[in-house]
Amino acid sequence: MPTISLSQRAVDVLKPPARGRTEYFDRTLPGFGLRITEAGRKTWFVMYRVHGKKVRETIGTIAAIPNVGDARQRARDSIALARTGVHPTEAREEAEAAAEARSLTFATVADRYLAEYVERNTRPATIRETRRILDRDVKPRWGQRPDTCASQNPILVGARQGTHRGGPNRASAPAREGDSA
Repeated sequence: MPTISLSQRAVDVLKPPARGRTEYFDRTLPGFGLRITEAGRKTWFVMYRVHGKKVRETIGTIAAIPNVGDARQRARDSIALARTGVHPTEAREEAEAAAEARSLTFATVADRYLAEYVERNTRPATIRETRRILDRDVKPRWGQRPDTCASQNPILVGARQGTHRGGPNRASAPAREGDSA
């Protein structure tokens, strides 16, 4: 684990090791470094402690963050956040998960279900009927709702509230209606 001055020129001329990986630490910012694999992949990383536990965070690759200064600044930000007692990686993952949960609506999940399951595994008539039911009955009522939890499945909730049309066997509904007349 050599320690060098990580400048843009130094990063550009560093060669991959014959085997395994080599980590070069920065003299300017302790804990910040560059990992190079035998395949030639160069990855920025930073090491710090959160509540006494050593953490190694991958900042990104040279392809994503080509400038040493930008990578060093991201490392500084992570170290500063860790000094306040917040785990930077966990905080970032929680923020990303919350943003994804806010953007994920039932309509997007229903569309994905149609594309990835129904259209691949069912007959054309079933595809049409499933799409019709979702478009006519489910999406208008539940489409913009955030899909946050499987236990709050809108289809199951709608069925319990009696907002669904038909019954377990939609094909026999006209026969039953005719029998009751």
